[in-house]
Order: sequence, then C-alpha cells, then structure tokens
Amino acid sequence: MYLLMCFTGLAVLMTTSELKVVKAYLVALLLGDVGHVAFTCLSMGRDRLMRPHEWNAMAWGNVGFTVCSTQ
Repeated sequence: MYLLMCFTGLAVLMTTSELKVVKAYLVALLLGDVGHVAFTCLSMGRDRLMRPHEWNAMAWGNVGFTVCSTQ
C-alpha cells in the first residue's frame, strides 16, 4: 500500500507544473499524517502514550516514524 501511495505521489508531483496542485497534495498528506498519529495516540491511551520505553515496534512505527519523517 505504501509503495502504491508513493507512486501516486510521484505521479502527481512529476506531472503537474501548477503550484496549487502541489500545495493541495501536501496539505492532504499533512492531514493524513496528523489524523494517523492522533487516532493512534487516542487508541493507545494517555498512560501508555506517556511511557514510550514500553512501546512495541508497531507503536514506534505509527507514532515515532510518522512524526520524525514529517519534520
């Protein structure tokens, strides 16, 4: 799924010369990332969220990687 999304993003960014399209695509990606992290944190609960040393690989991938890769 991630590879398909990557190819779609590349197709959008490589085939358009309009700044409006690029900005709209980047805003959509930002909203998707924020929603993904928010729902993951909500499902983890406050207690577990505040103890990152106890997170498993899935939690680190969903929260840690997504937050670090968007900065």
